[in-house]
Amino acid sequence: MQYCPKCEIKIRGSKECCPLCQGPLSGEPEGTAFPQIAEKKYNEVSLFKISTFALVVVEIILMSAGVLNGFSKGLGMAMLIIFLVWGDLWITQYYHFNVLKMVTIEAYVLMLTCVIIDAELTDMIWSVEWVVPFVFLGLIIVTFIIAASMKLTLEEYVLYLVFDVLFALLQLIPVVTGVNRHPIPAVVTTALTLILGAAVVIFRPQAVKTASDKWFSM
Repeated sequence: MQYCPKCEIKIRGSKECCPLCQGPLSGEPEGTAFPQIAEKKYNEVSLFKISTFALVVVEIILMSAGVLNGFSKGLGMAMLIIFLVWGDLWITQYYHFNVLKMVTIEAYVLMLTCVIIDAELTDMIWSVEWVVPFVFLGLIIVTFIIAASMKLTLEEYVLYLVFDVLFALLQLIPVVTGVNRHPIPAVVTTALTLILGAAVVIFRPQAVKTASDKWFSM
């Protein structure tokens, strides 16, 4: 242990001079008093850059193949799926500290992906009829489960429910236009989300107001 004869204090660790008087120290230096955290070989930024570069390379290769052999629907879908996989990795990395936000965005990405693929392949039959309604229903249930497990107050997650209710109303567009030929799941889930929204607004309006004030003040 090092010692400062002028200040008459003992100093742990390894110092070049006394932290009080800046004078010379006697004694043998010790190891650091604080644990050293090993640096990551690759940080999140570098991993994001690597994955982005890999995406660009693969997309350029596929685009070149399309120029040489002609663009097909399968090639376009492959390019879209690769891009969505990259976006999914980015979402997971960026929002890993906020599980509720990550799950919510992932659910919306899933619904959008299914609608796009379905529109390309089957003119939006199974996605708007089955996938979107059940993902909305599952998202609301998972929101409550995550909120309960993390012991969140209603003010901390009520806006997620409000947005789910608003976006769930979009399911009625394919029903009204006749695209959705099996409208029961969409209508039932929309009705359930509207009931939930009405319950929150009527019984807990202060929670919605508090959350909204925080949202718009950010």
